[in-house]
Amino acid sequence: MSLFPLHFLKKVVALGVRTESGEVKFSATGFLYSREVFSSEDGEKRWVYFLVTNRHVVRDQDEIQVRFNRPMGKPPEIYSIRREDVGFQSWIMHPDPKMDVAVLRIDIDLLEKQGIELSSFRAGMCFDRENPKRNKVYEGNGVFLLGFPLGLAGDDRNFAIVRSGTFARIQDWLHGKRNTFLIDALVFPGNSGGPVITKPEFTSYDGNVQAYALLIGMISRYLPYQEVAVSEQTGVRRIIFEENSGLAVVVPIDQIQETMDLAIQENLGSAWRLTPP
Repeated sequence: MSLFPLHFLKKVVALGVRTESGEVKFSATGFLYSREVFSSEDGEKRWVYFLVTNRHVVRDQDEIQVRFNRPMGKPPEIYSIRREDVGFQSWIMHPDPKMDVAVLRIDIDLLEKQGIELSSFRAGMCFDRENPKRNKVYEGNGVFLLGFPLGLAGDDRNFAIVRSGTFARIQDWLHGKRNTFLIDALVFPGNSGGPVITKPEFTSYDGNVQAYALLIGMISRYLPYQEVAVSEQTGVRRIIFEENSGLAVVVPIDQIQETMDLAIQENLGSAWRLTPP
């Protein structure tokens, strides 16, 4: 029996850019997150939907392509998110430029009318480090990584790849000393923006277990290390090789939620309508 909730796969979307030939090259990952908020217009509660990914994925792009699944047996839809279409609306970045988070409010009416499969993470599906009675994680505990490494997004619909890893260093984040944490997992270009999920644990050394699969953060990048080739004749450094260390930096759910809070405060009344193909 799998410890991974398969319905989490429906919350992940492939992001890409259009090449000169007109084809879409998938190069990153995103996911949907919904928040229940009070409307400033009538005081009613409404669901606000966000597309979440990394700041570095969208920062220098004038246009991003996002692919959504439709029910099995039907082709997916690719929508364009263009800066020129939005006027004052745009991707909202975390106020700390070092935080690799970008969120975009989306109007889901068009998606629902076109029969897009819509599923999103919500607050109850997230890790809360302020609730130690429910949530406990330690170095060595398992994680799941969802995304599209190397652009392997599937030919006819989004088929996210699920990989496993472990928490490599997380106590400094849990104790408020750092605003990111590290996992031991191989990530590659295309994993950027992919959600990181806690793996349920039913045994532990001290009896404290993390019994739920919860969204705890988002992949930002892998940590590189460098090897230097030195000339035998001159002793001069000639070539520097950059390698994947096998450690990856994760932006915690706190920073993602802070960015969504900012988006809601700045622009509660409207949302970005995705441009159909």
